[in-house]
Amino acid sequence: MDRSLSLAGMRLLNTSTLEFSEFFDENIPGYAILSHRWESGDDGRSEEVSYEDFVARRRPSSRGTQKIKNFCHQATTAGYNWGWVDTCCIDKRSSAKLSEAINSMFKWYQRSAICYVYLSDVIGMQDIEQSQWFTRGWTLQELLAPGHEEFLNRNWDPLGTRESLGQQILHVTGIDRVFLANSDNSYTQRGRVYRVRTAPIALRMSWASKRRTSRAEDMAYCLLGLFGINMSLLYGEGRSAAFRRLQLEIITRSDDVSIFAWTEGNRWTSGILASSPRYFDACTEFKPLTNENPDHEVLKKREPYQFTNKGLRMQVHLLKLRGLFEVLDQVYGIPINCEKYDCVQPSRPVVVPVHTYNERMWHRVGSVIELTDSQWQELLVNHAEGHHEPVDQCVKCRLREHPSPMNSAHPLSRHALRLEDCPLRNIYVDIYGLA
Repeated sequence: MDRSLSLAGMRLLNTSTLEFSEFFDENIPGYAILSHRWESGDDGRSEEVSYEDFVARRRPSSRGTQKIKNFCHQATTAGYNWGWVDTCCIDKRSSAKLSEAINSMFKWYQRSAICYVYLSDVIGMQDIEQSQWFTRGWTLQELLAPGHEEFLNRNWDPLGTRESLGQQILHVTGIDRVFLANSDNSYTQRGRVYRVRTAPIALRMSWASKRRTSRAEDMAYCLLGLFGINMSLLYGEGRSAAFRRLQLEIITRSDDVSIFAWTEGNRWTSGILASSPRYFDACTEFKPLTNENPDHEVLKKREPYQFTNKGLRMQVHLLKLRGLFEVLDQVYGIPINCEKYDCVQPSRPVVVPVHTYNERMWHRVGSVIELTDSQWQELLVNHAEGHHEPVDQCVKCRLREHPSPMNSAHPLSRHALRLEDCPLRNIYVDIYGLA
């Protein structure tokens, strides 16, 4: 357990007496933590027990109560006197307590001495990859945050650890083993969690792209810890609004432009921010551009993002793209600081295509594009010839979606794609008028 992590107060369950106690900051003892999937009965009612239910000893025969007791028995047998379960250790009647808990959840799992992952729909090793646990939004941080994690089947028999099951987890989640395996024998896991927190934003978003939550807004809230964000909870704002608010919070802390590398189906145009993590599902192979390649300095030297009265100010290289669409001429590309895992040639970036009608209003068009070797070399030649001086240009990428003037019958034409220049420009992205 990493005691260097600053934590808010925790309500822990005594694994022997099944009584609650409150602890704060450095007084928090070592504890086991449970990761599981919330379940419902045949009548559709939740089988889980709340804090209020557990204190009043209501629903003693429910599957939720038995799950808590079995978890406590598992923890006691392993020598842990305290445990934490999300169903009964959070008083959800208080919106303030619920908000504090959700914003602290990643740290609580990270600081735990051990995390038991209970797979209620798994009997043997052959069932692991079909478990519904891997489809839930909240279990993503529960997979990545703990230092030590053990998986248990329906009967609470051991299946293996996160490290020993790494190949199966990789296959079902797309998360590379470098983010799963311990780099040493300690359970603090600062190195591994650091790798998670510094992975490209688009890659981390892709890990959540096929997951779901019961409440729409939770698809954004369950990702707070993954990006080190603290954010107020506004249930009722809707999935898209919550997710865009999360992205704006991320932008204030990171200049990683891979956050714009999402793809929304076959739509011609869209806003600059995604409305859901599912649109990052094509980013599973992204990785940061390597520090060893000096060519990448073209893309790394830029100022931090700034919120201004004109919008979000970001400094990027705008590449003029020719021949991308048959019916559009003024199309530019914003290079992002990533490459693909399967690149066997020298590293090169991908670009997000954007279009303008009047030199002020910009929006995305089409999908992200991986540059070819010849295009990447042409970009470097242009940069070497001096086409990279900062140019102040106020262009607005509207966050709201715009109707497309393009005829969808015209197919993409990428064979004649040509880069003309790559000036470093100060771009003002409109952050108002969210749809």
